[in-house]
Amino acid sequence: MFDPFSELKSSYQAVRKNSAANDVYNRLHSIAKDIEFQWGFSLRRANLHLIDFANKNGGFIIVDSTRRGKVCYIFTPGGDSCNLIRWPAKSMQRMPDALSKTIPIWCAVINRAIAKRRSSTANHLLSVNELEQTEWDTNLYCPPNIVSPTEKSQIEAKIDGWADQLLASSLTLPEPIAPLRPFFIHPAISHPPSLPLQQRRPASSSSDTSAPSSPPPFIPIVCLSASTFIEHGGPEPMRSRTGFGFEYIQGSGDDEDLWAQGLKPQMFHQNQELLLSTLQQDFAGVVDRLKASAGDTATPLNSTQLATLTEVPEGSGLFLGVANSTLPTGSLTMQLTRKTQEELPDPPIASANHLFFRIPRSKKGEIQLVTSVLPTCTEAATKTFASNAPRICVVDDDGKDVSVGVMIALSWILLDDDGHVRRGPAPTATKTDTRARLQWILDKRPGANPSRSTLQRVNEFLMSPRRA
Repeated sequence: MFDPFSELKSSYQAVRKNSAANDVYNRLHSIAKDIEFQWGFSLRRANLHLIDFANKNGGFIIVDSTRRGKVCYIFTPGGDSCNLIRWPAKSMQRMPDALSKTIPIWCAVINRAIAKRRSSTANHLLSVNELEQTEWDTNLYCPPNIVSPTEKSQIEAKIDGWADQLLASSLTLPEPIAPLRPFFIHPAISHPPSLPLQQRRPASSSSDTSAPSSPPPFIPIVCLSASTFIEHGGPEPMRSRTGFGFEYIQGSGDDEDLWAQGLKPQMFHQNQELLLSTLQQDFAGVVDRLKASAGDTATPLNSTQLATLTEVPEGSGLFLGVANSTLPTGSLTMQLTRKTQEELPDPPIASANHLFFRIPRSKKGEIQLVTSVLPTCTEAATKTFASNAPRICVVDDDGKDVSVGVMIALSWILLDDDGHVRRGPAPTATKTDTRARLQWILDKRPGANPSRSTLQRVNEFLMSPRRA
């Protein structure tokens, strides 16, 4: 039956869609919205420790095996696995935004910040001739077949501002031996990029074969997207080298907690031949046997870095670490855990020198953090700092989240902006103040990664007039 009202509604929607698509107002507002969503330089995850790593190894390769870019392994040019880093990206493209935009932005911001810092001190460090000969590449490099010229120009307009934010932060910016330069590799390219070999300075004599190498023109940061691009998104029927048929899933390394059944990357690589020659119906049993034989011996990446206590800032007497760290003698320890009673049935006995808090991962836990844990910790810390040579250790399950939040609060209550002991009560903090204290921590412990809810509760506590 003909419905005139339905027909009229469809016509109206078509006219409205066409009008909006051709309206410059809607177009420009849409572009601005996309810019807000896609781009940024995060001081919380600045990853500046990788600059020293790149200096020592002549660059590195970031291998994205996920399509969405959630987890990227970092390798030296020689192929040794060295670190784990997370670059957030969401697009289902030939190369994820993490590699095509986020890392190029990271390189350009660092290069621009270094150039700005050099220019501000160059007058008394370099002669006029040396200044004229000094070249430092601050350009933004993106894959041209993935990032359009319009989008690239919009990103370029923001680089200066992000560089200024980095220089104004409390983070220590190491000096690269050369500008950072991203290169892009994915399965669809026909030829890999050509990277220059590091040149050596002429030896001072015929017998001198150990002359130091000259600085390269740039440090290559190779962005490698390993996942095969499937035009329709997949899955795609394929056959393995061992003859097994399977459905290829684009970005199959993503969200491993949903499909891996507890299988760890180390287990897969160590038993790859066995796993890839196992029939599908026998797969679950083989995985279970591998997990049982491996036990809990696998060590998470970054655990060595986070297992030791770190004094933040140096000389302050405030230490941050994990619960199994070796603690200084005579220190006040504040131990926090997210583990349930079943996961940690025998917690340490609380005492005057060892405070213990069990904070659940729930709304109740957030309330507990701001109304009980932070007030108790800051009060105990204030009393301890009244003594000579105070030492306070804040530890939790992994040294990344809630302990960082407590450390932010303690460093604001107890220390001034120069890291010295306050001579009077701390004023009400601002978000800029707490952000600077977080940068102190990230500067010493790049693996720290407090959740948004933890930071919100710390801000709520420090900014509340009731705290006084």
